[in-house]
Amino acid sequence: MKYNFLKGLTNIKDVCKKEKKKWIYIVLLIVLGSFFFYWFQIRPANIRRFCLYQSTKDSKNLVVIDTSYKVCIIKKGLEPEPLFEEKPTEINTQEVDTSDLENSISDLQYQLEDTMKEQNRFIQEEFQNKANCESNGGRYQGNGLCSYY
Repeated sequence: MKYNFLKGLTNIKDVCKKEKKKWIYIVLLIVLGSFFFYWFQIRPANIRRFCLYQSTKDSKNLVVIDTSYKVCIIKKGLEPEPLFEEKPTEINTQEVDTSDLENSISDLQYQLEDTMKEQNRFIQEEFQNKANCESNGGRYQGNGLCSYY
């Protein structure tokens, strides 16, 4: 049995061409997939990050920040979207018993007044301790501590 060497080579070439086409399609698919992922995911995220940085660097006013963010987004070619979500306000039409709330508020007011009185007393004591310490030639270090040289 005689083997035709040339015929075997042409078969190998056909197989290599088919494999080569398959690899070209795979590489092309990977390149296109990477491009679309960059264009629709990474690029918009980078633009949004840049615009947010620019808008917060320029101002501290939230309305100005939101407006400059939208302008930057539009200039870069993306669809404008609000920086801060606007949540719809819901109106509760049910009757609400406010007596518990009023009692809680009054309790909090009394607690706040007591805390403020205590804090003012502490501050006055600290000033008095500092004045006494310095009048006696010492150096006041806080919390009632006085050091003498």
